[in-house]
Amino acid sequence: MSTARQRIAILGGGPSALTAAYHLTSDERLRERYDITLYQMGWRLGGKGRSGRGRDGRIEEHGLHILFGFYQNFFALIRDCYDELKRPAGHPLATWRKAFHPHSFGVVEDWFQGRWHHWPIEFPGNEATPGGDAALNGSWDYVTLVLHTVVEALAGWRTERGLGDRLFPRERWEGTPDEAPTSAGRPDAGVFRALRLLRAALKLAGKTRQTLERHAPTVLGLVRQARRLVVESLHRRSQESVRAFRYFAYVDFWSTVFIGMMADRLYEPGALHALDEYDLREWLARHGALEDTLQSAFVRTIYGAAFSYERGDPRQQRVAAGTALRALFRMGFTYKGAAYYKMRSGMGDTVFAPLYLVLKQRGVKFEFFHKVESLHLTPGKDAIDSVRLTRQVELKNPDKEYEPLVLVEDLECWPAEPRWEQVRGAEQVKGHDLESYYTPWKGVGSVTLKAGEDFDQVLLATPVGCIPFLCEELLAHSQRWRDMVEHVKSVQTLSLQLWLGKELGELGWDMPPPLLSLYVDPMNTWADMSQVLHTEPWPEHHRPRSVQYFTGPQEGPDRPPPASDHGFPARETEKAKQEVLTFLRNHLTALLPGAVDRHLPPHFDWNLLVDPEGRQGEARLEAQYWRSNCDPAERCTLALPGATKYRMKAGDTGYSNLFITGDWIDNGLYVACMEGAVQGGILAARALSGVRFPLIGEDMGWDGPAPAATARVIPLEAPRREEARPGRKVG
Repeated sequence: MSTARQRIAILGGGPSALTAAYHLTSDERLRERYDITLYQMGWRLGGKGRSGRGRDGRIEEHGLHILFGFYQNFFALIRDCYDELKRPAGHPLATWRKAFHPHSFGVVEDWFQGRWHHWPIEFPGNEATPGGDAALNGSWDYVTLVLHTVVEALAGWRTERGLGDRLFPRERWEGTPDEAPTSAGRPDAGVFRALRLLRAALKLAGKTRQTLERHAPTVLGLVRQARRLVVESLHRRSQESVRAFRYFAYVDFWSTVFIGMMADRLYEPGALHALDEYDLREWLARHGALEDTLQSAFVRTIYGAAFSYERGDPRQQRVAAGTALRALFRMGFTYKGAAYYKMRSGMGDTVFAPLYLVLKQRGVKFEFFHKVESLHLTPGKDAIDSVRLTRQVELKNPDKEYEPLVLVEDLECWPAEPRWEQVRGAEQVKGHDLESYYTPWKGVGSVTLKAGEDFDQVLLATPVGCIPFLCEELLAHSQRWRDMVEHVKSVQTLSLQLWLGKELGELGWDMPPPLLSLYVDPMNTWADMSQVLHTEPWPEHHRPRSVQYFTGPQEGPDRPPPASDHGFPARETEKAKQEVLTFLRNHLTALLPGAVDRHLPPHFDWNLLVDPEGRQGEARLEAQYWRSNCDPAERCTLALPGATKYRMKAGDTGYSNLFITGDWIDNGLYVACMEGAVQGGILAARALSGVRFPLIGEDMGWDGPAPAATARVIPLEAPRREEARPGRKVG
């Protein structure tokens, strides 16, 4: 074997790219094998998860980021990263347990009989620790999950929360060792035995159904009639109260899912992929779900959680059925410890700064301010011949690497702007967005990477929305690439952060800090993120008492316009500002009644917004932070019906030295989230190296490989009129 190190050029610095680099340098043998250089547009890492420190050291996020308890591969990565950093005990984020805290309370907003209703949900905790070596929990964890769910249904969320606080005290979280007893989420033989029995039962039920349909259709009709009577009885009672309606929708949804699993034989490998040809509501309706259930908060939450609004339009909610069911199963039945985790500082501080520091220690090279412009093919059209980049700035000391991090309260952070003191001619560059494809700034020169000289393999780690901007030759040459770009779409989003002069309780919220979904579009998701304020060094005379994050899909074009449309981000940002103003004027006080201006009810009290410059009225919004995530690198990948089969695998691009990674590749999860991005990075590292790095969840056998684009899909039978007729719309 040759002793020369293989040169890998990674284009992009999001979570997938960093995960791939992390695994490719995970031991000394691999570090001797690979020479890795990562090229990043702008001055910071993180992709759609990036954050920066702005005025007064405040955290400015790309959006609202929550880490769910089923993100096993993400937490495995971050736990290993923090262990390798070995920060001193006095460091603000010395351990991963200090950086991420468990939370269990969620709220769904439900529009019922002309007004909003809170639907509080206390998710039961368990003794498991996220990031272990198994996706499933132990048998006792599932027994207690059922028992706690029954307690909450009968006695309410407050009783369940009190019980959870006694069983899983939050104050002991940071001091709990990662090596917990056997109940720490390891699936025992009983779990796998139960799964085998469940699959066998489903298979038998499916065969029984086939027999009934062939020989006794009247018996099958009686079974469906019995289900219809039960559901319609609950439906009639659902008119009495929002609580009764929720029970009806819950029963109708899960009974429909179970019938659909038998009818479509979802226990067979690859069945969920085949189901991805259909929208979730379409599939549910075909198996008898009533219209009220399809429009209920329970179902709409599934769409909202993944920003599944095509073009950002709430009237065009679409999500692939198989992908939705897979994500629902993993989110509800494989979370460890808690349903979700909040970061104790910005995502850049808790995730991407530690990953950067570890990768630097391992010898990975980072070329910041390098914007990828185009990939070019060899004459034979079978490999990447060269990559052209724009060098965006010139450093004052070209012999020294750019130092991207700053210290804020002794914590390594990414700044919200470049560290201009290191940039030559900074005054000419200021005002240009170096993280946008639409910037008119032409840079200070170009760089061409050549195959065999500068790289041996290329890992394309940019979002799918960037491919038309970078891969013109590949799209012209390959139908597969054109199909992928055509069908794997993305949506732009918007986000808002409000620093307020009142605590959450003073704002009129009488429940624990929530993760809230399904409020008014486009600001339909909210979380109180006041836990990060301790890392923001505000001056005492205008220190906020809480900070609230909002996010949601923003209506916009199906695909980003060409890079020559330099004014596009400014137009979308102004549109986002107007949407924020509409939200604050008309909707925030219904959610937080303590934010009402007592001199002008029910209007919002603008004086609650912390503004160091002391502006008045709506002008105080200028001191807050909002953004339109409309750039191709910022848009959220959608899991649309019929699109899964067009996703490429990390190592199957059609070009011998080109690999891909991201939440948009064939990664087994398909919803846009941190876990999907990390899984994409692991798969890319496998494809590049041939090393089978661990991928937690593979052993579940929940689904098989994605079928080819021409594979047969599950035929859906026509809806039965008596089961699919519309009910009363409630939301």
